[in-house]
Amino acid sequence: MAERGGIAEPFSGPQAELEALRASYDPSPKVDPPEMIATREEMKEAKVPLPFRNYCAHLLIPLNECRKATFYSPFQCSDLRHAYEKCEFDEYTRRRAIYKEANA
Repeated sequence: MAERGGIAEPFSGPQAELEALRASYDPSPKVDPPEMIATREEMKEAKVPLPFRNYCAHLLIPLNECRKATFYSPFQCSDLRHAYEKCEFDEYTRRRAIYKEANA
C-alpha cells in the first residue's frame, strides 16, 4: 500500500509470478487414452480373463507366465507385479480424471 487506506499496489517480483501461475492453472486435465498394446488374439492365447483385458493386459501376460513358471512364488515376479500394479493405478487415475471432468 502506498499510503494508509489507499489502493493496494499490484504484486511484483516472485509474488506476481506465483499469481500468474495460479491464474493459468487448469485443474481439469485433458486425458487421452493410452495405446492398447496387447491385441485380442494375444489376450485370448494367454487366457486373460475378460475383466482384465484392459490397457494393462500387455503387462499381465508376462506376469502370469512368470507366476506359472515359479509356482506362484510371492517373491519371484515382484518387478513385473510392480509394473502391472502401477499401470493399473495410472489407469484408475485416468478414469477418475475423466469422471471428474464429466461431472464438473
